[in-house]
Amino acid sequence: MGVAAISERLHEGVTHYHAQIGGDVPAAELTRLEGKLMKEASRAVYAQQWDEALNLFTHGLAVSETTTSSADPGTRGTYAHNIRFCLHCMGEFEAAKAYYEQSIECLQKVEVPMSQKILN
Repeated sequence: MGVAAISERLHEGVTHYHAQIGGDVPAAELTRLEGKLMKEASRAVYAQQWDEALNLFTHGLAVSETTTSSADPGTRGTYAHNIRFCLHCMGEFEAAKAYYEQSIECLQKVEVPMSQKILN
């Protein structure tokens, strides 16, 4: 499909999902929804249902963008990594590469506590 077509498809899906969520949903409910979407996406990955997993991960990203979790580069990087994995498994290598690079960029911004650095 190519990067442009896949990016457009994902953007349309996220934009549509944003509109469905609305602005009056409590943050706690959004957090629960995000967790549920991640669990369902993981199940789809284990079942090798790549389209379904990709759809669920992008919806999870959309929910995270309406909460404070999207400000966390680790969260955004994890979503980008999961989307990349699905795209890779679907044979969309060029698009997967773009999401892989985005994931690396986000995850490099994660600050590891000094205690964890010492343990590592």
